[in-house]
Amino acid sequence: MIEMSEALSIINGHMHEGRCPSAGCIGECAAMWHERPGIWIAALYIWDKEFNDSTRVAKWLTDIGATDILIRHVLHDTDNGDQDGNCIDGARAWHVEFAMPEEAVAA
Repeated sequence: MIEMSEALSIINGHMHEGRCPSAGCIGECAAMWHERPGIWIAALYIWDKEFNDSTRVAKWLTDIGATDILIRHVLHDTDNGDQDGNCIDGARAWHVEFAMPEEAVAA
């Protein structure tokens, strides 16, 4: 069983190893939210212009017990100022949808 705050820390550990933000960091997982029963969304912001390894990101999530992972590159979001795949600060937003059995998530 995992608390989603712990899952967020684990993902951020892979993305920036506590060096947020600094050179050599992939980016950050800014938030996770419960979309609907059994489905969660993680909002990743990719700072590293060369990083494009969705398989690596999916493995981070399977390692915490997630299944059925869908990674989306956000191309336009008027609420967040994203245009042409980039946020206002140049980061790229990825929304990662994943299934997590309700019984595997600590309340």
